[in-house]
Amino acid sequence: MAKKGLRRPRSGPRPPVHGVGRHDDPVPSHRAVLDAVRAAAPERAEEAMRNLLAKARRDLDTIRED
Repeated sequence: MAKKGLRRPRSGPRPPVHGVGRHDDPVPSHRAVLDAVRAAAPERAEEAMRNLLAKARRDLDTIRED
């Protein structure tokens, strides 16, 4: 039984997680989180993580529109 909200995998190549339909390097957004954590800057880490999650949400929304 499929879980709600999940779809069967489609055949063929999948778009990249970040930057659906265009080239968008995911490394800088992940690096921002890591750098903030390493710097022990919780407010900066929270903001970077929120930005990363927002980007992931936009990418998921774009994929689901297909």
